[in-house]
Amino acid sequence: GGDCGELLEALEDAGAMFLVKLRMTKSLVGSLASVEAWDVVDRDADDAPTRRTAELAFRREKWPDRPWRTVAVRDERESGKQRMLWEDSLDTARAYVTNAPLLTADELARLYDKRAGIEPVFADLKGHWTLGACSHDFDATEAWMLLKLIAQNALVLYAQTRCAAIARWATPS
Repeated sequence: GGDCGELLEALEDAGAMFLVKLRMTKSLVGSLASVEAWDVVDRDADDAPTRRTAELAFRREKWPDRPWRTVAVRDERESGKQRMLWEDSLDTARAYVTNAPLLTADELARLYDKRAGIEPVFADLKGHWTLGACSHDFDATEAWMLLKLIAQNALVLYAQTRCAAIARWATPS
């Protein structure tokens, strides 16, 4: 998965900042459920917490010994996979690992949510446009992928300029 220690280590060694949503496992769920003090970052009109964050003392077994941060967000999420861990609440939780030392847990989660809009594009490219290796020749694969990306972008642009109602259009199944 995306939270593979070797991959994260390679990204960090290359000087890249990473922010990866963690795959929910029993140990991660246990870590989330054991948080005693969540930081309230947003409240509703009745002053009840609607969004909370926490730093977790969580590490995957196979992660290298690096100063990575694991942060979590707890709120009532209306989309995506729901993971309700508390009997007295409809809150769900998500957790992330990062090597970014200065951003708050809330800033990190909001940053991750901003990039989530690209996921349907990747799904469209991989599913309907079969974006992937087509040859053992790297140059041929790169050329084929670029052609598919250009064609997909042209088709989406055409659809969006012809009909604003389908601005979030994707290739039909």
